[in-house]
Amino acid sequence: TMSRQSSQKKTEFRFKTLLSNTIHEVCCKRPNWKETDKEDWDFIWADKDWIRMHYDEVRHSLPPHVKVNHFRNHYELTHK
Repeated sequence: TMSRQSSQKKTEFRFKTLLSNTIHEVCCKRPNWKETDKEDWDFIWADKDWIRMHYDEVRHSLPPHVKVNHFRNHYELTHK
């Protein structure tokens, strides 16, 4: 059974970015997207070093709906 909160349409999308560049600007301009400095984000745009250092620590506690911009071992996808 779905909880009442999860069945309601979400009107705000929280994002976190570790970069101050075009990605940050684009995310800030998206309707209903709100930047957060807490750990309550729905989407994080992180550099590959942050992913390598922190993803294994947080991945088991992430809700199924959150998105991350890199795979943990993304560099292995291009090795021959």
